Amino acid sequence: MKDFTAKYTTIDEQKILLRKISDLIARSEKTYSVEYSHFLTPAEQTLISKVEEFRGYIDFVGGFDDAERRLCRVRDNEYCNDEGLPIKLYSVISSNAEFTHRDILGSLMGLGIKREMIGDIIINEDKAQFFCHNSISEFVEFNLKKSADIMLKSEKAKAMKYLF
Repeated sequence: MKDFTAKYTTIDEQKILLRKISDLIARSEKTYSVEYSHFLTPAEQTLISKVEEFRGYIDFVGGFDDAERRLCRVRDNEYCNDEGLPIKLYSVISSNAEFTHRDILGSLMGLGIKREMIGDIIINEDKAQFFCHNSISEFVEFNLKKSADIMLKSEKAKAMKYLF
């Protein structure tokens, strides 16, 4: 695919994102595989959706239907299922206090994890669930122990069962 990014944006970071998606499409065509981006913001998803050259190759998945932060799934043909979805769902509980979205996100980013590796974070009183990219799942499991002054227990959720 030739460089088409100037047609859609003048912002360098957005051009880089569009080129990354273009590269995923090329890899999918070459290897007949399903490829995934990192977690995207709603604005990034909107930008990608507007690109004519991507139509027919992409959709967005985030672990549940109404997810805000989603991955761009790229495929060359009709073959596509979520068995290979490269995300994990984690449940976090606190026995002694409630926590906020900010507490969980801050704890994850405090471990050096980039925001693009973390999907939606759902809080429900003393429980939280969040999605993360497979590539960091073991790191999260072994290192997420504390949020602010709240001790946490994190574990991979059995299947994809949500709090909401």
